[in-house]
Amino acid sequence: MHLIDIDYKIGPQSLFHRLNANFTAGITAIVGANGCGKSTLLRILAGICQPSEGKLIIHEQDLYQAPQLKENIGYVPATPFLYPHLTVIENIILCARLRKINQKVFKSLLPTILQQCNLFEFQQILFGKLSDGLKKRTMIASQLIHQPRIVILDEPCAELDPFQRQQLWELFQQWQSMNRMIIFSSHHLQEVSRICNHIYQLSQGQLHLLPKPESAAQIRWQASPSSKVTPTLEEVCT
Repeated sequence: MHLIDIDYKIGPQSLFHRLNANFTAGITAIVGANGCGKSTLLRILAGICQPSEGKLIIHEQDLYQAPQLKENIGYVPATPFLYPHLTVIENIILCARLRKINQKVFKSLLPTILQQCNLFEFQQILFGKLSDGLKKRTMIASQLIHQPRIVILDEPCAELDPFQRQQLWELFQQWQSMNRMIIFSSHHLQEVSRICNHIYQLSQGQLHLLPKPESAAQIRWQASPSSKVTPTLEEVCT
């Protein structure tokens, strides 16, 4: 996945300035102060938010000129997008239908996905009644049903306790062994530095590749106000 001269304007101002980056298989974290544009950048990578200028190249094609490439991507936003009045399994089934996944294929994949996300015993619980950790795992499961090669997650560790975060890191490492590309944002710098192959710092509209993942543990920054936009279920799954 290649970002080429990406710009994104909010009114007259540019959030990014001819931003370039190259992402490869493995685990990549994007770190930076609140309000620096991490969520917007991840939405661009997921094909949900079109940049004002530039290209996002996957398999030698521009994602925004070849929307079928989104079939390679699973995207988990920071805030819940599933329906609180539906159960875990009903939400996952709905996402499968929105992606037009063959029913036979879906049934064959479902047990593995539920096992990976530790959701077997929670299938019939309403999404709105779940803990934050279980909500996160359900959202992740909903974005694995089409077997994406690229998984993008916005602040997946937010609201999770240390044990839940460790479970998430282990899941990332499982994906890595399957040659998936995992891109996520995080503020847990010391933990991130232990599991990532690459870490980028987003600052002043540019991505800076840290020379060593361990360098992330030394970063200090001043947080600034930010606003998050929650995509709809249809935006995430289509």
